[in-house]
Amino acid sequence: MIGLVVLWGTMQFWLYYTGGIRPAGDTGRYIGAAEILLSGHLPLTGKAMSYLAYDGIVAIFLGLEWGQEGVIIFQLLISGIAAYTLYLLTTYLYDWRAGVVAALLFISFPDIQKWNYYILTESLFISTIIFTTYIVLTGKGWQRIIIGGILVLLATFLRPNGFIVPMALSIYILVWLWQNGKRRLVAGILVIAVIALAMASIWIGGMLSKERVLSHYIDGTVIWGHPESALSMPGQEPDCRDVKGSAIFEIACFVAAKPLYMIELAGMKLFYFFLLARPYYSVPHNAVIIFFLLPVYTLAVIAWYRGRKEFVEWAFPAMMIFLQAVVVALTFADWDSRHLLVVLPLIFIFASGSVAWLMDSLASIREKQA
Repeated sequence: MIGLVVLWGTMQFWLYYTGGIRPAGDTGRYIGAAEILLSGHLPLTGKAMSYLAYDGIVAIFLGLEWGQEGVIIFQLLISGIAAYTLYLLTTYLYDWRAGVVAALLFISFPDIQKWNYYILTESLFISTIIFTTYIVLTGKGWQRIIIGGILVLLATFLRPNGFIVPMALSIYILVWLWQNGKRRLVAGILVIAVIALAMASIWIGGMLSKERVLSHYIDGTVIWGHPESALSMPGQEPDCRDVKGSAIFEIACFVAAKPLYMIELAGMKLFYFFLLARPYYSVPHNAVIIFFLLPVYTLAVIAWYRGRKEFVEWAFPAMMIFLQAVVVALTFADWDSRHLLVVLPLIFIFASGSVAWLMDSLASIREKQA
C-alpha cells in the first residue's frame, strides 16, 4: 500500500511538473457559471444546468478566494481517495491482490490522472463513479440509501451524461428484484418508466437539439472536432419535414431512412471509443495506449465470462460501461478520449479480478507438478 501511495504522489508531481494546471476550452464555462452562482442567480444559458454540481464546487473555491488552484487541490485529494476506494471495492469483489492491481492500473495511467489538473468535470466524475459503485455494492442499510443517493445525485448533475449513473442503478435494482422473484413489481416499474420517458420526451429532445445530434449524423461525425475521420452519408438527406420541430422524431426518421449508414457510423464511434488512441496522437502515445489496453480488455472479458452466474454482483458497473458506450454510439467519440476514461476504472476492476484468478490457476498448476 505504501508503494501505491508513493506511486500516486510521483505521478501527480510529474503531471504538475510537465504541465501544471492545464487550460481547456470549457474552463471558462465553469468559471463563468460559478460567478453567476456567487451573484445569487442560477446559470440558465446553454447546458449550464447539466453541470450545476461542478459549477457549485468551483463557486465554493472561488468564493473562498482559493481560485483555480483550490479546485485542482480538491480534485487531487478526491482522486487519491478514489484510488483507495477502488482498491477496497475490487478487494470486496475479488481479493486484495485484485485490489492492488486495480489501484495500480488507475494510478499509473497518465491519461486518467491528467484530468486532475483541468478545471473540467472529468476528474470528479471519475471519482464519483468509483465512490457510487463502492457504496451501492458494499453499503448496508441507511448508508447505502442516503450516501448512495447523494452520490447518484451528484453524478447526475456533474455533467450531461451523468444520467448513466441513475439509469444503471435503476437497471441494477430491477435485475435484483427480478432475480428475487418480484417480477410483477418489475413489470409495474417498467410501465411507470415508459410513461415517465414519454413525459420527459420534450426535455430529452431539447438535450438532443443542444448537442446537434442530427447534424452530426448528417455530417458523418465520428470523432468530434476531427472531420478527417467523418463518414460520407450515402445519397440525399432524408425528407423528414412531417416531423420537423421534434428532435426525437427527426432522428428516428433519419435512422429509419439510413439504417446501414447508421450502423456503420455507430460502429466507427464505438471503435474509437474503446480504442482510446487517436489518429492525431503521437505514435509512442498510441502505442502505449494500445499495449496497455489490450491485456486490460482481454482480462476484463475473461472476468465477465467467468462471473456471468453472479450477474448481480457486477451488473451495476458493467451497466455504466454499457450505457456510456451507448451514449457515444448515439453522439460521437470525443476528441481527447475522455468518454472512455470516465468508465475505464470500472473495466480495471474486472481485469484485476482475472489477474487474481490467473495467479490462483498458475499456483494450482505448480502444486500439481510438484
